[in-house]
Amino acid sequence: MRRGTDDDRTRRKRRGWPTRPDGARTLGADGEAFEMENVRGARSNAGLRHQHVAATRAVAAVCDADVEGDEVGSETVRFEPGPVNAGDVEVTVGTAGNLTLVFDALLPVAYALDDTLTVAVEEAGTDVPHAPPIDYQRHAKLPLLREYGVDATVDVDKRGFYPDGGGAATLTLDPSDATALDLSSRDSIKRLAVYSVATTELRAAEVAHRQAAHVENALDLDVEIEANADYVGAPPPGRCSSSSPSTSTPGPASLDSGSVALLGVGRRLGRPGLPRLPP
Repeated sequence: MRRGTDDDRTRRKRRGWPTRPDGARTLGADGEAFEMENVRGARSNAGLRHQHVAATRAVAAVCDADVEGDEVGSETVRFEPGPVNAGDVEVTVGTAGNLTLVFDALLPVAYALDDTLTVAVEEAGTDVPHAPPIDYQRHAKLPLLREYGVDATVDVDKRGFYPDGGGAATLTLDPSDATALDLSSRDSIKRLAVYSVATTELRAAEVAHRQAAHVENALDLDVEIEANADYVGAPPPGRCSSSSPSTSTPGPASLDSGSVALLGVGRRLGRPGLPRLPP
């Protein structure tokens, strides 16, 4: 990643960066430089947070970008990408900041790749408030995008809940020939898969199982429901781990016209450290 040079390349200036680093993720793929001011300016904690910095640096590493302002609290970012490169990238969030945001920022570079890209993110949140949990990305979003040509998969190495974080996962992105999304209509739901996860401290209370059962009862759908309940803790081989007691329950669904759709029922049924189930 290069930093801080100026030349005659075209620059675009944008004001008001949304929560996700949309500028970096889009322009990292199309090769156009930009400057963005007033980043998250309407927030009480304006400027980049740790997860935004990690996302920006990950995209910058992939496209060998010149970057200024990729620091926590920065309200101005200058991003000048070079060519997109495959290979292995590692970034650290360092808090319980949302890990899926980092992976989302990288998806658009798929069409510019000529070989496999792997991005490992460490010390982050995989299942945190106000953000899609990692299972939603793995079992709902990415399967849908694969139907439209985006060749991306995510493997979870360690769960990270709020407030401790500590989660880790790896995105594998292959060269893709993506087509435009067409989500203008929705067929009837034919199957629902519920992925309920809780830390091992909550196994005795069967929290993950009870969460999954509550989703089934609350939806009251006359379709096939696949309930998956898992507990994450000390990691045996090939499993996940977490250190912060909490829960997560996303719910992807299958439709008549395709294998997966984004069903807006996924949500956290527990609070960090204080699991709460509806009656």
